[in-house]
Amino acid sequence: MPKILKNFLKSMRFWLIVCIGLAGFIPLRIYRTAVSEDFRKSEIDSQISELTYQGEILRRQLISKSYMQNSADEVMNAVLQSFSDLYDSRIIIIDKNFQVIKDTYHIEEGKFNISEGVLRSFVSLPVDIHNAYEGYIDFVFPIYEAQTDINKEGRTAIGILCITSSTRRSDAMITEVLGRTALLEISLLLLLILTSFIITDRLMLPINRLIKELRKIENDGNNTEISVNTFEETKSISSSISSIFKRLKVLDESRQEFVSNVSHELKTPLTSMRVLADSLNSQEEVPLEIYKEFMLDISEEIDRESKIIDALLALVRMDKGVMEFSVQSVAINEIIKSILKRLRPIANQRNIELIFESIRPVTADVDEVKITLAISNLIENAIKYNVEEGWVKVTLDADHKFCYINVADSGLGIPEEFQSHIFERFYRVDKARSRERGGVGLGLSITKGVITKHKGVIKVQSVENGGTTFTVRIPLHYIV
Repeated sequence: MPKILKNFLKSMRFWLIVCIGLAGFIPLRIYRTAVSEDFRKSEIDSQISELTYQGEILRRQLISKSYMQNSADEVMNAVLQSFSDLYDSRIIIIDKNFQVIKDTYHIEEGKFNISEGVLRSFVSLPVDIHNAYEGYIDFVFPIYEAQTDINKEGRTAIGILCITSSTRRSDAMITEVLGRTALLEISLLLLLILTSFIITDRLMLPINRLIKELRKIENDGNNTEISVNTFEETKSISSSISSIFKRLKVLDESRQEFVSNVSHELKTPLTSMRVLADSLNSQEEVPLEIYKEFMLDISEEIDRESKIIDALLALVRMDKGVMEFSVQSVAINEIIKSILKRLRPIANQRNIELIFESIRPVTADVDEVKITLAISNLIENAIKYNVEEGWVKVTLDADHKFCYINVADSGLGIPEEFQSHIFERFYRVDKARSRERGGVGLGLSITKGVITKHKGVIKVQSVENGGTTFTVRIPLHYIV
């Protein structure tokens, strides 16, 4: 099969044409069949009605002429033959002994005929039998002795008039009409196919435009806007694809920035260590004090490098969903007290007051190690980016479903335009100040990942030079 034809058979256009074609052809076919059957029945009924009427007239003539007593009547025989020729039928007359006394085909004269229709007509009303398969209709009329006996009940027939009429004329007329109907059907079918092509072309036009726009984006990655508004559906698809491409572009830019930041952050401690080591190597008989000072600086840079690597590994584990998660019922009050106790010496160096306010004892299903890391990051940041002699206030509360932790400070605050980016990796409002205070820009990203893993949410409210408040909400009962 040629590739073009194979592709066409797999295309949406082909199936649209098939569906539209079937939707038009099936009702047309059903209608044609119903009309042909109705017409056939109407023609046969008309023929039966006509022959029943004419047969009754012929029967009365036979009775009035006393044909059963005088079957050699030339006038009556001529009438019978004319009737036979006119209606393309065969007339047989049978006496009361079941012997054929007249056959317009001159085949059965003198023979006996004891058929069911003949027997029934000797004692009842006229009978008609339509055999659609053989293509004929049988009419059987009883013949009585005198005209006065026609309407009497309980009368006995002295003969039978049998008329066998062919349905060839009706069948020929029906065939002719069906032929014309078939021609009309073919014409309508061709028109339907042509119409289906036009409709599918119209329907596929926005799809083809959409494909063209996507190929343009494939060749030119800078363009992320698609606008095919022909139909509501294509408009919605265009909008969704545009949004996806915009998000992908942002993610790609974020990835590039992330790689750049990771490279820079990992390279900075190494550079510092290299400078310190070169300084030691370039000097002869370095005093022990300077040697110790340089080695201490190198040790600090190693610690910083280690922290960056640990944070990156934690982020990778969270991204891949392979981070170990050990949930158990933990007293949140005790976790916060432990964190504040550990960070208090750091706060005291800058005379920052640490305040803990607990409304009630709170117990929640959490991973103690990871939730400790998340809360510790928030409080440590509040201390780092605070003003001298400021304060950090941690508030703990809960309702019947959630645990609420607020970390507020009197620090420098975060400008409004930066607040939506603070949870991004390596993002820092003031890079110089962050490095100065030992930050690598991963703490809040890790914190958000931990909170999200606990099915919780974290929000920030901040005013520049007016302090910052982080609000954490975690379910009391962890649901996998």
